[in-house]
Amino acid sequence: MKRLLAVLALVLLLISLGAAADDLKAYGYDLWAFAREDDKGFTLHVDARGGTAPYTFDVSITRGGVTVGSARGANAGKVDVSVPGLASGLYYVTTTAIDANGATANDAMIASLVLGSDGGYSLFVRGGGSPPAPTPTPEPTPEPTPEPTPTPDPTPTPEPGEIVITPNVGSAYIDDTYRLSADRRGVTWRSSDKKIATVSKNGVVKCKKAGEVVITATDRSGAWGSISISVVNRLRSIKFKDSKIKMTLGGNNAALLVIPNPSDTLFAIDQWTSSNENVAVVDEHGLVTAVGVGKAKIRAISDTGKKATCTVTVVRPKQ
Repeated sequence: MKRLLAVLALVLLLISLGAAADDLKAYGYDLWAFAREDDKGFTLHVDARGGTAPYTFDVSITRGGVTVGSARGANAGKVDVSVPGLASGLYYVTTTAIDANGATANDAMIASLVLGSDGGYSLFVRGGGSPPAPTPTPEPTPEPTPEPTPTPDPTPTPEPGEIVITPNVGSAYIDDTYRLSADRRGVTWRSSDKKIATVSKNGVVKCKKAGEVVITATDRSGAWGSISISVVNRLRSIKFKDSKIKMTLGGNNAALLVIPNPSDTLFAIDQWTSSNENVAVVDEHGLVTAVGVGKAKIRAISDTGKKATCTVTVVRPKQ
């Protein structure tokens, strides 16, 4: 009973301070890069659910642990974030929603940007998510009207440009090897840059150095198909931007930022853990909430097993 009363008191304290609303969710999604005559950066959509409207949105973009762009918006929708000196590399995009009571929630994306020499680019994004759509009111099911069975059309002859290549690799590490397949026989394989990746006559791709490469398959009829592969360095280690942080019980949540080594690689955090959930808990995005006074170690584990640890110290608010 004493523990239940303590938990209820803590919940009331959090609500009264406006620190964090349990049902507040932030969303960052539809990330694109842009390049204008006098401006470069990223465009994304932001939204929020739960908490108390209206919301304010902060978007922060970091690279290699350094903030390279930020923006604030008072409304959900599209946000442009300028990034001076935009270049190929790995970017972290954090969307923070702040409700009318000061409660916060975060959403994060990892984006690998590869700029081409022709002014184009490739962008591979992990994380983030659009807000759930409202559940539609079901319509009554009309009685089906029998229709005559249509006469099947003959299978069309493939036109040039319709070769389908699988798998669509997207991104790969140096030294990775993939076997590609085309949806027809007798194709010729080519690589746009053999220094980055080679492809054999049987469609075997070998990734050799970091960069962007296009693998193309053609046949004698003139049909063709292609896929782009972003080759990146393999992850060697990860660390937190801050190895130690201090939080106030009943204060704002803390978003932990993981920095990879090397910085131009792709990775995902598969697991977040807390050594003492009576002191601090962490969600799947690395957002830490203080729940009791004391110390806890927050650990992040990557999809390749690399680990990083941050020590969280939670203190009581000053009277």
